[in-house]
Amino acid sequence: MQTDYVLVVDASASARVATLPAANACLNGKTFIVKNKAGSANNVTLTAAGSDTIDGSATLVLTAGQVARVVCDGSSLWNAV
Repeated sequence: MQTDYVLVVDASASARVATLPAANACLNGKTFIVKNKAGSANNVTLTAAGSDTIDGSATLVLTAGQVARVVCDGSSLWNAV
């Protein structure tokens, strides 16, 4: 996922997990956009690597059609914007 910018996940068959790279391995400002494809019957869980966080939590859950844009601080966290 490190080289991707936009990730559309099809969770129609089962729940899916997308793990972000370690924040300290990314440049400050590195951005990913993740979408749970519209019509998916299950959730997509966006997971931070190791002890990193996404807005203070280890995960961010996306229901069908939801989109998350996360921006890295280059250290230990991802900000959902």
